[in-house]
Amino acid sequence: MTIRRLSIGAGFKYLLKSISVGDGPEGASKSDLVRYYSETGTPPGVFLGAGLAGLNNAVGVEVGQFVTAENLQRMLQDCADPITGEVLGNAPRTKGVGGFDLTFSPSKSVSVAWALADRETREVIYRCHQEAIAEVLAYAEREVFHTRSGKNGCVEEDIVGVIAASFTHFDSRDGDPQLHDHVVVLNRVQAKDDGAWRTLDSRGLSASTVMLSEMHQGVLSDLLTAELGWGWEPHARRSSPAPKWEVAGVSERLMEEFSTRTTAILDAKDRLITQFEEDHHRAPTDVEVLKLRQTATLSTRRAKKGVGLGDLTNEWTARATPYLDNEPTAWVHELSGRDVPAFTSAQFEDEILLDIATTSLEIVSSKRPTFSRANVQAEVFRQMQGVRFATPAERILTATRATDLAVSQALLITTPDLHHTPRFLLRSDGTSKFRATGHWIYTTTTLLDAEARLLDAGQRTDAAVVSSATVANITKQPLPGKTFALSTDQALAVEQITTSGYALDLLVGPAGTGKSTAMAGLRAAWESEHGTGSVTGLAPSAAAAEVLGEDMGIDTDNLAKWLYEHRQHGQRTRELGELHEKVGLIERTGGVPNPRLLASIASREEVLARWTLRAGQLIVVDEASLASTFALDELTSAALDARAKVVLVGDGAQLSSVDAGGMFRTLVRDRGNKAPTLADVRRFSAAWEKEASLAVRNGTSSSLGAYATHERIADGTRDDMLDALYDAWQADGERGLHSLMLASDTTTTTTVNELNARARAERVASGAVVDDGVDVAGAMTAGVNDLVVTRENNRRLKTDTGWVKNGDVWTVSATHEDGSMTVTRVDGEGSVILPTTYVAQNVELAYATTVHRAQGRTVDTTHAFVSPTTIREVLYVALTRGSESNHLYVDTHYDPDPNTGHDGLTEVPSALEVLAGVLHHEGADVSATDMIRQSQTQSIAALVAEYDTIVSIAEGPRWDEVLSRSGLSDTELSQAKASPAYAALLAQLRDAESRGFDVDTELPMLVSGRSFGDADDIASVLHHRIDRYVTEVGYPSPPATELVAGLFPRPTGITDPDVLLALDDRADAIERRARELATIAIDRGDAWVQDFGDAPPTGEQYGRWARKVAAGAAYFDRWRINNPDALLHVAIGSHEQEAQRSRVLDAAQRARTLSVIEDISEKSTYVLSGNESLDPPTLEFGLDH
Repeated sequence: MTIRRLSIGAGFKYLLKSISVGDGPEGASKSDLVRYYSETGTPPGVFLGAGLAGLNNAVGVEVGQFVTAENLQRMLQDCADPITGEVLGNAPRTKGVGGFDLTFSPSKSVSVAWALADRETREVIYRCHQEAIAEVLAYAEREVFHTRSGKNGCVEEDIVGVIAASFTHFDSRDGDPQLHDHVVVLNRVQAKDDGAWRTLDSRGLSASTVMLSEMHQGVLSDLLTAELGWGWEPHARRSSPAPKWEVAGVSERLMEEFSTRTTAILDAKDRLITQFEEDHHRAPTDVEVLKLRQTATLSTRRAKKGVGLGDLTNEWTARATPYLDNEPTAWVHELSGRDVPAFTSAQFEDEILLDIATTSLEIVSSKRPTFSRANVQAEVFRQMQGVRFATPAERILTATRATDLAVSQALLITTPDLHHTPRFLLRSDGTSKFRATGHWIYTTTTLLDAEARLLDAGQRTDAAVVSSATVANITKQPLPGKTFALSTDQALAVEQITTSGYALDLLVGPAGTGKSTAMAGLRAAWESEHGTGSVTGLAPSAAAAEVLGEDMGIDTDNLAKWLYEHRQHGQRTRELGELHEKVGLIERTGGVPNPRLLASIASREEVLARWTLRAGQLIVVDEASLASTFALDELTSAALDARAKVVLVGDGAQLSSVDAGGMFRTLVRDRGNKAPTLADVRRFSAAWEKEASLAVRNGTSSSLGAYATHERIADGTRDDMLDALYDAWQADGERGLHSLMLASDTTTTTTVNELNARARAERVASGAVVDDGVDVAGAMTAGVNDLVVTRENNRRLKTDTGWVKNGDVWTVSATHEDGSMTVTRVDGEGSVILPTTYVAQNVELAYATTVHRAQGRTVDTTHAFVSPTTIREVLYVALTRGSESNHLYVDTHYDPDPNTGHDGLTEVPSALEVLAGVLHHEGADVSATDMIRQSQTQSIAALVAEYDTIVSIAEGPRWDEVLSRSGLSDTELSQAKASPAYAALLAQLRDAESRGFDVDTELPMLVSGRSFGDADDIASVLHHRIDRYVTEVGYPSPPATELVAGLFPRPTGITDPDVLLALDDRADAIERRARELATIAIDRGDAWVQDFGDAPPTGEQYGRWARKVAAGAAYFDRWRINNPDALLHVAIGSHEQEAQRSRVLDAAQRARTLSVIEDISEKSTYVLSGNESLDPPTLEFGLDH
């Protein structure tokens, strides 16, 4: 199952265009329509979802009723009741989200069997498909789908159900059998508590996508087994250690036949070349071959315009026949009749489920430093895919039980509710509605202990050092074997590391800042006092370790290999001791030890010495952000035991470990962000690209303009972007440049395969590569002269220059009949024969690669494919590999599943809009330690939302009464209360009342002063009238003591102790966080603090001054302003913000009147009230938790 957003007004036309029989015949059902093989197109859509009960003036709509064009248009264009046309809730924004496309697609083997089955069997499969969708949707309605109320949507509300329209399609975009349904869920749902229509909260849906997808596959398999007696078998997949489960008896070759568009492109291209030769009596040139290939690409992009199921069936049958030993429908019947037991949940004791739970927890926790219940449940469903259950309910119940057992073994790190919640905002189970369902975050004690050990090591200062004089002398001289010395920032970093004494040290280097050169200098400085061989280099991959060794001039290895060898230390020591005892015994009895025995001892001593750390040794770990927490912990613990020093080199803004990681960033933060850091970007030939790359690293969207200005960004459909990317990469290659094709979307493997297939096809057509070859991974072929990459370390396969590593690139020298191949390194140094099995599983074409595999490489140019699912770290790496240029090709028509998706379903954003979203989408691991820190605080923006929501509910009856007496008609009052601005109006009334505004006399005057007849939003207009009146009359601001954090007044008239406790808790939290953020800003010397003048000399005056600064810090955090240098001069977005800004400006003016002192360096704390003092916190300013 995949999910994507549908823009207002987009999508419904395409879904209707392909329908075969309009709005559906009278009396027919959706299943009946599958029988109409002679019709073109697809069946009409039908309504789904429990939310249908609230439609049609509460009369409801029947599940399964056909969806008309008018119904769908009302849903997706107006967010309205599809029957009556009445807008549900607030009218949608022009560029808002109209709905969500949940695409349910069975596994490929199911689609293949459905495509080749007789009509009766086909309808059984189709019915199971529909039932599985209904089961998953019903579960999501109970457990996943919610809506939100309150200020900024801070309150989660349960819903009656969703309103959905389901459309069945039979094939993929390229005409392969791909049974799937687009379930379009309306972005309006009805809340259970108050019956109000609000937008669907998609956050839970996004977090549960994988879990729901795994549930769907399991439920569908159960239903098909129950109906048809199908069996299931696991198939390995390279992209994941988890197998994919397919129908037993459906071969990989048959599934590949219906999965590979590349084959169709190549066949079409061959036909065009043959036709060209016949027409022109010559072979086409390379340029002409390229054009023919482009024509073939276009011709195989199937325009899905009403091809009938009967025609599709005939085509699929013809394609499948060569792969079958029987007539297709008979072959499908042969798949049935398997004796597969179906279980109930009661048949599994907790002891049995504990195995599934433990395995699932181990897998999830090995990949993520922290995880949610949905993460664990997804893995539980995945582990259960090979087991059949009697009903969908039994599968779901069993998975729930196993998940409960799994999370009971995990460590809950989400802080319990920090603040009291009033009764009216509690769920029936006592939990707060301010906390989203499933918000609990877990880790394991094993991981948290590992992080704690690393943090302790990062603060130890008892490691070996190098004298400052030695370092100064080394850093001034040219590096060994070089003609240049270290730059200023590199020399400073080397000095900091070698003299710090930190047992676990750090070197932060943004892309292109010369980390390799700095590490060479580090080696020179360290060995000058600790001796040759005292520096060891490690990296997360063997290929990266090899590059590190070349840069530093030392022997290196990959981290996993070093840890493996180090774990053998005890065993090797014992074995060596036994051999020495044997020698001693021989000598004591007058004998002479055998030379072979002595040679064995010498060899073992050499091996032991190589993998044994010693005091004063320096271990440098490059690309440390890619190293897992457990690996770093094991290495550091070994180093501490040996009194050696570890230096982690990397960049937390780049990609993190595929296993549980995130500790590099945590260690940097724990050092107070004062870790040795390289600052000067040297990689790029264009000066503007240096600054732009750093801005991308920091997530600054304004940096994108520079890339657009210099024509580094292209945008369009996925196919067009891959065409443009390929053409540009090929042109660079023809210019003699070293260029990379990179893919970074969620279907990376597919994209890389497409680019690789195209590159090979071009080379075969030009005669540069031999067409015939051997099968390699990814359902590809590699022939002589192809570029390939090895994907698994194998030290038994050796060349003259080293063994075969994951990431090594080779040229195919020869292919052999048994499927093996001879390959030569691209630099021509060293050849090796790769065995058949290794070739089939671990060799891929190497023309394109993933961004993850490209990290650490430097080339001339890069061409990267980007989609809305790309994360910031991937974008940053992609934009920093090329020294001459880096280009982006942005898919602005993104589809999460190109096989089942369709153009025109969403509004097309601009490339800059997509990229801005990418910059806000961080994907790096967050360590459990950082997650705990984040869970212990809330942003002021979040706290204010909760505070105002509580006040609005508690004071709601009072303000209802005040407004009903104000002169507003019943209709006007209803419109005002339905307005999105109503909460802001009540906040304005509270603020005005605190300043002296009389709501009983002056509010009626403002209401009656002018008609609301032409007002689009009565609440907004009245808000404006009150604000202007209070300003013009000159009502004074309330005293600072009556304001929360100097921003807004406390409410009056609330006497309920339950509510007062909730408000006081949040007010205290707001002021506490404001003080923390102010302390950070003062200590850091932020420019905006200067607006408050210099700090005064005495404790009392300092406290008064600091409270004024805290008001500024509160304002910044309240309005999520992240660049406070020009904070008080930015454009204002609302009356509420303007009022608070005025108060902060007033506080700044009063702060400047306090006396000044020149030196406040000793002011590490300040007194705020009574005896309360605050130590400088470690939280980052403005961090939204």
